[in-house]
Amino acid sequence: MNVFAMMEDPKSSLVSDGGSEDSSVASADRRATLKIKDETIRRRAETQIAGSAGTIATVTSESRTRRRQRRYRPGTVSSLNPAFAVALNENATVYEAAAYMAAKRTDAVLVTNDENLLSGIVTDKDITYRCLAEGLNPSDTPVSRIMTPNPVSVSAQASATDALNKMVAGHFRHLPVVDNEDDYADNGDYDGNSSGGVVGILDITKCLYNALEKLEVAFESSQQLDPAVENRSALSDDSMVEVAQYAEYLKQQLASPDLAGMLSQQSTSPPVVGLHASVMEAARKMKVTRETAVLVFNMDTMPSGLGQLAGIFTTKDLVLRVVAAKNEPSSTPVLRVMTPRPDCVSPETPVLDALRKMHTGKYLHLPVVDDSGMVEGLVDVLKLTYSTLDQCDTDRWGWASVEHFLGHCVRTRARRRRRSHPSTTTR
Repeated sequence: MNVFAMMEDPKSSLVSDGGSEDSSVASADRRATLKIKDETIRRRAETQIAGSAGTIATVTSESRTRRRQRRYRPGTVSSLNPAFAVALNENATVYEAAAYMAAKRTDAVLVTNDENLLSGIVTDKDITYRCLAEGLNPSDTPVSRIMTPNPVSVSAQASATDALNKMVAGHFRHLPVVDNEDDYADNGDYDGNSSGGVVGILDITKCLYNALEKLEVAFESSQQLDPAVENRSALSDDSMVEVAQYAEYLKQQLASPDLAGMLSQQSTSPPVVGLHASVMEAARKMKVTRETAVLVFNMDTMPSGLGQLAGIFTTKDLVLRVVAAKNEPSSTPVLRVMTPRPDCVSPETPVLDALRKMHTGKYLHLPVVDDSGMVEGLVDVLKLTYSTLDQCDTDRWGWASVEHFLGHCVRTRARRRRRSHPSTTTR
């Protein structure tokens, strides 16, 4: 079973302007130019923040994160491979936060107090809703004014299952990971909430990607363990029965949902703006609709309607191309900073395929377009992630079952490898 395989869908590249060859070439050139400009902004941001390390900010290195992961037991948060995190002092400005996000290619930074303890989190969504949409100046607004204070966090020693359940229960995308040796009781069990120094950050979407990839490998491995796996009654290992049952269950569940069903449950349409709308107007529309992107239409082509879909402008674009680039939001048109002619998908696209397309293309939103080129809606990576988790029915199986399933397959594969290479010494 390839649970992450993406079906070839000829509708997936639909755009609403007819997709002529000349416009496609022009769009490709525009996006290539935009990519170069983005890299220039990132390099400039890297240079500007170089002197702030140790004063307004600290960055947890990947090597430090890996060292801490090796310290803790399997099944803990460290086994989920939390990413390195930027930790800014509460006095840092929103512009400095945006510069770090741009330079480090992240969409969230953590905030610490004078004791270097976690006190908040700032995301691209916060910068859009609480700074630009409110007319604040990013260069003189402290992150403490727009951050989410005292965010839910977990210790690196905590249970991975507890961390995942926290994200699912709160519908969080990001979960700070802190290091607090006091979280261990005398008997070695995790005891209490976390409030220590920053270690890293978890992203629920990346956790899902990793889980699905591991699931695919584990399922393939389980099919090779013993020919008797095809005969359920011949299985003497109860955990192998669980492997077969859970893999078959997910295979059925993840194959069925499509975007049409997901869009039918949405009560509002995605926010839209014209090519000449300002970034400020786009930010305010995102805030009002509680979305993280607006669709940009060329309304000049159809004065009585929306016209052609010309592009998409997201909170990620806003942080990189507006705030970090020091463009004035009230006078910068979205035409200058949007992503032109975004990749689209059809309503019949399975949710899992849409996630795969996002993962491959490294973007967070997809317009949904029907056969006639009509825009049906907009989906984002967080909504798709939770839609997939709903299909996995974690209330029935639980993250613990998934962890047990994956762990059993990994252990069995290791035993088979040792039997195949008896002279190999495991260190």
